[in-house]
Amino acid sequence: MMPTRNLWISPIERLYAIQRELDRAFENETNGTTTGWVPPMDVVETADEVLCHLEVPGMTPDNIEIRVQDNMLVVAGEKKAGNEEQKEGGFRSVERRYGRFERSFTLPRSIDTNHVTARHENGVLTIVLPKVEASKPRRIQIDGASAARALNQ
Repeated sequence: MMPTRNLWISPIERLYAIQRELDRAFENETNGTTTGWVPPMDVVETADEVLCHLEVPGMTPDNIEIRVQDNMLVVAGEKKAGNEEQKEGGFRSVERRYGRFERSFTLPRSIDTNHVTARHENGVLTIVLPKVEASKPRRIQIDGASAARALNQ
C-alpha cells in the first residue's frame, strides 16, 4: 500500500497562486514590471461644467500631463515603483500597479477648451471642463394669453 501525502492547500495559498499566475500573464517581458494600468475616473456634469476625478495616488503633478488637442482631452502619466527592498526568502505580495498610462476622451462642443483647469489634491486629480455660455441651460419665459392670466390672478 502506498503512503498518502497531505495534498491539502489552504484557500488563501490558492488565491495567491492565482494572483501570481495573473501577474505573470501581464508581465512586460523586457523588464519584468506590470504595465497597462488605468487610473479609475468619475465624471460629474453640472449646469456650468464637467468634472473629471482621477485617482492617482503616489503621483505628483510633475508625473502627469494634461492636454487638449483637436477637441480631445488627453491625460497621461507615469507611476514609478518605489525602491522598497525585497528580503531574501520572505513573503511578498505586490498588488499596486506601476507604469505609463494614457486616457483620451472626445470633448463635446459644449466645452470651452480654452479655459480647462486642473488641480491635484490627496491623490485625486480633478480636471475642470467649463461649458461655453451658449450651452448652459437658461430658463425661457413663456409669453401668451394663459401666461398673462396666470400673472393677473
